[in-house]
Amino acid sequence: VKTMAYCILKMKTYKTCKSIKLVNDEEIRNKHYDDIDETKTHLNRTVYGNKNYLEMYNQIMQNDYYTKADKYGRTHKEPNIKGIGFIATFSPEAKNQINPKQWIIENVNFFKEVFKNSPMTVTLHLDQTTPHLHIFVIPVTEKGKISKSQYINGKKDMFNLQDKYAEKMQQFGLERGERKEKADLNHTDKETITKYKKIKNANMQLKKQNEELQNEIDELIRIRNAVEYDINNLADIILEEEYQNPYRQDISIEDR
Repeated sequence: VKTMAYCILKMKTYKTCKSIKLVNDEEIRNKHYDDIDETKTHLNRTVYGNKNYLEMYNQIMQNDYYTKADKYGRTHKEPNIKGIGFIATFSPEAKNQINPKQWIIENVNFFKEVFKNSPMTVTLHLDQTTPHLHIFVIPVTEKGKISKSQYINGKKDMFNLQDKYAEKMQQFGLERGERKEKADLNHTDKETITKYKKIKNANMQLKKQNEELQNEIDELIRIRNAVEYDINNLADIILEEEYQNPYRQDISIEDR
């Protein structure tokens, strides 16, 4: 019986030069890491692109989009996104059924198709439990601008990318995992999410107003009870004083 195996694709965004330097060091094993088998680290390979991520980024920052000023002497600001990292792998049960060389080629081709002419590095790791690829991309538009949203604009686009990746990996007998209910919720389009947030905020405001109104009602009830108590005490005092008056007429309250 053939065991069902799954393809896996995860993404992380890097927003600082320090962060891409750290991930670069990790992926080329510049220092010791506890979860790797160092006897196999020599098997790791950069199978595509430049090994130096900061160098890739600095080269993009030298292009016309960022260096040429407009007629007012203004230049574009440094981008908030420095790069995108992906991990591509598969569930352990597929380890012996995949042709590694062909799997690597198909992964490289897939990301080249998605990110077109964007600078990209693909690193193969064989010193952990399951073989996997680290794909680092600096997403560049045709104008030379670094822009993640041009390719992946929110979770919906990421889910679609995972769908397309799964289609590409079917040739290796790999399937896409089922989406969780939470994932399906996140798949909702931006307009629906915006409406949901507005309704949620409105409900919170109503709840706060209801609490304030209830506090006012409770305070009014407290004041009413206090007034009723004072009135009853005053009536008792008046009656007591009246019965103690030596000049009062000898009649009952009911006869008045």
